[in-house]
Amino acid sequence: SKRARVNGDGTTSTSVTKHCLPRRSDWVPTHGQVQALKEMATHPEPETGIAGLRGLHNLGNTCFLNCVLQGLVNNPGVRDYFLGDYHNRYRCKAKREQAGQAPDNVCMGCEMDRLVDECFQGSKAAFSPHSFLFGMWKSSQHL
Repeated sequence: SKRARVNGDGTTSTSVTKHCLPRRSDWVPTHGQVQALKEMATHPEPETGIAGLRGLHNLGNTCFLNCVLQGLVNNPGVRDYFLGDYHNRYRCKAKREQAGQAPDNVCMGCEMDRLVDECFQGSKAAFSPHSFLFGMWKSSQHL
C-alpha cells in the first residue's frame, strides 16, 4: 500500500510498504565469493552457463512475451521470491488437489516457479516457455 507524507518543505512524497516478502538482510559477498563470481563470469564452464543467463525460443510472435518474461525472471524481487521457495509448485499442486480443484486448473505462480527454475539451472541452451504460454492461455478466458 502507498502512504503519502508531507515533507518539511511542503512537498509530498509517497512510500510503498513492503509486505509481500519477509525482510532479509542484504547479501554481502566475501572476498572469495567475489573472486569466484568474477572467474565464473569471465570463464564459464563449456557445458554450463551462468545462472539466469538463458535464452527463450520464440514460439511464433512471442518475442514480446519473452522479453517481459526475461525482465521478470531477472528482477531481484521476483527471482528471490521463487528461488527462495516462497511459492513451491509441488506444494501448491498438492493443496489444489486437496481442495478438490480440477486437475487441469492452472496456477500461474506455479508456471512462474517452473520458468525461474529453468532459467537458473545453469544450462546455456535456450528453452521453450511453452508451459507458461499454455498456462496463460488456459487461465485467461479472453485469449
